[in-house]
Amino acid sequence: MTYNEYKFFEKDEKKYELKNNREFLTWFLNSIDNGVKPNHYTKFDDFEGLIDSIVKWYELKYPGYILKPYHGNIMADKLKDLPNISDKLDSEQFLYRLPFKQMWLMVPDFECSYLCLKGEKEKSNFEFSYDLFFDSETGIVDYSNISDFKDLSLEEVLYLLKKHKSCVNYSELEKTLDNYYFKIELRHKLLELAALKILYKSESRDLGFQSPHMGYARAKHFIDEFNGEFGLLLTSDEIDKLYREFLLDEERLDVNKTKMKVR
Repeated sequence: MTYNEYKFFEKDEKKYELKNNREFLTWFLNSIDNGVKPNHYTKFDDFEGLIDSIVKWYELKYPGYILKPYHGNIMADKLKDLPNISDKLDSEQFLYRLPFKQMWLMVPDFECSYLCLKGEKEKSNFEFSYDLFFDSETGIVDYSNISDFKDLSLEEVLYLLKKHKSCVNYSELEKTLDNYYFKIELRHKLLELAALKILYKSESRDLGFQSPHMGYARAKHFIDEFNGEFGLLLTSDEIDKLYREFLLDEERLDVNKTKMKVR
């Protein structure tokens, strides 16, 4: 490992260790204070478990000899003729191999498929209810005693209720949507932290084959593939910034070496 590589890895703030990540903890606790109810089946160990599963998956999917163009290590003769199966290890294969709790984090749902919204007419005190049967994964209404709601999303139903100032109590619908939005944001945060851990903590580094080039290549593959296969909007801004800083340090070192040779 070169001195610049050593400096690069020393800058690792280990944000993926969630119990020490103040920014993540603040967001998580504030969400709970605002009424969000995280699934009681999942714990912080499951959050970090998902991150670790992604890191290991990308070590398997893109071993060092495949990333040679990024890394420059010597390819062993016994490996160079092996077929490349990286394209076979897609998102479905990844989900299939996850423990249930980690899969739940990757595929957020509404945790229910029925809501009963109750209301009361102001003058007559007549009580009524709106029944919503919906797909627990998509939130699309399959059946309702209000025909106008059929085939709408829960977000669209809530919009209509608010727009027409309905006297129905839609607080449960709001809570259901808030919990779902929380899960989406939680997944987003965990995946971007996974990109950081791929950059810094691939196991091959312990064997002497890791460098920032290899970690960065894996992390970029991860972001591009998960965005494409899961329809996500992950960004690589943080890992791009860290990698650019490393490359600048490498350029400065090369310039200094050249100056020393000239002298």
